[in-house]
Amino acid sequence: MNMDFFIQAQQAALTLIGQAMLRDKKNLRSQAARGEPVEPYERSAPSTSSGRAGDAHEKPTIILGFSGGPDSMFLLHLLHSLEKNGAITLVAAHLDHQWRPESHGDLLFCQETCQNLGIRFCAGKAEALCLV
Repeated sequence: MNMDFFIQAQQAALTLIGQAMLRDKKNLRSQAARGEPVEPYERSAPSTSSGRAGDAHEKPTIILGFSGGPDSMFLLHLLHSLEKNGAITLVAAHLDHQWRPESHGDLLFCQETCQNLGIRFCAGKAEALCLV
């Protein structure tokens, strides 16, 4: 794969994050215009009166495919800063394809990185998948 693919993927991810943040900002502005109180995002799951999708306090959940390489490490730290600010909920996901003998070490590295940052982490192995 060439570098253009990774740059395009990063740009697409950042665009999606920006769109989600803009949508939330518009929801909060509408709420304020109606004279309703506007509260900042909470780190934990917020309680809403209706529990419906689209409530102003609903945060988007971003699931990052985290390999531990420089591109996904950059995105992890960028998205982690957004999570710390309460804009998103972040989950890092790692798939051990088992194509290299040291691939299990990559999984452990990713797991430890997420644990140190307090980011939710999930992992799987390709042997458990049926790829057709």
